[in-house]
Amino acid sequence: MKRLEKAIGALLMTLLALSTTPFLDSVKAQSLPVMYADPPVTVTQMNATFSVYVSVDNVTDLCSWQVYIYYLKQVIEAVGYSEGPFLKAHGPTMFDGNFDNNYNATHGQLWMYCLRTWSGTGVDGGGILATANFTAKAGASTLLAFTNDILGNSTAQRIDHLTQGGFVEVGGHDVAVISVVPLKTIIGQGYRARVNVTVENHGSSQETFNVTLNHVRNSTVTQIGVLTVTPPLPINQTRVFTFSWNVSGVSTGNYSLNAVADTVSYETDTADNNFTDGSVHVGVPGDVSSSTQGVYDGIVNMRDIQYMILLFNAKPDSAKWNPNADVNDDDVINMRDINIAILNFNKKE
Repeated sequence: MKRLEKAIGALLMTLLALSTTPFLDSVKAQSLPVMYADPPVTVTQMNATFSVYVSVDNVTDLCSWQVYIYYLKQVIEAVGYSEGPFLKAHGPTMFDGNFDNNYNATHGQLWMYCLRTWSGTGVDGGGILATANFTAKAGASTLLAFTNDILGNSTAQRIDHLTQGGFVEVGGHDVAVISVVPLKTIIGQGYRARVNVTVENHGSSQETFNVTLNHVRNSTVTQIGVLTVTPPLPINQTRVFTFSWNVSGVSTGNYSLNAVADTVSYETDTADNNFTDGSVHVGVPGDVSSSTQGVYDGIVNMRDIQYMILLFNAKPDSAKWNPNADVNDDDVINMRDINIAILNFNKKE
């Protein structure tokens, strides 16, 4: 039986090879049958197994077909194949194939062919010819190149057609926001605060992308600003970006901060692109101290002024530094901050 199958297969290839029918220049491309990879783009993770269908569309009198698929062997490897329903749903067929994941120094190869073994005309329309199964090996990308592809009709003539291979992206793109840290937790209304957002590249390709910082209150998300991660962030590297948040026009109250990294091309792990943290309070400028010191109490009074006097001339490298008392956010606690408190004396939220 095996010898018979090989003989029939060889005969099929010989008959189709002898067919020299040229492409018809007068036939518009969109009217030609198409052999194609479905889906055209596969996004997957390392060690995952996935399938790609070899499909056909807009074909008439299809009785046989053949395709060779080439792929980068360090990125994926073939693990199996099977016949699709398009031909065999109409009668018996002879289907065969094989794969070699070490076809040459760089590529693997999977080939398949099929021949109807019933009499009469072939099949019209479109459907799945075969399924090719692969396992992802490394974070990178590869083409699924369709070559030596043949569609044959009931008179052993080649059917003019177009071919569209596929593309596979294996977990090679993954960015994340790993922290959101406000440099102060109390912000005077009308002044600014700085917020550090740290991003990291978890993938296997350097990335350029945008990061958006928002403030959130009562489930309402409002954009603070957008920064671009450039130059590209290298693999396994982190980078800190400082946003400046001017709270003019922002209502007093408690807020959380939310940073979002744009989804980069072919990224599948997007849960860590979004990070919410950093509780801050927007209050009356100068309200920085209470009985616990450095915590707002809803009113500007002598406690606040006395607290700033105790921290007078403190800077970020000082042991007594408290950024909340630096009301105007100029990296020093001095008379400018005390004057702000005096101007707002006895004001409440």
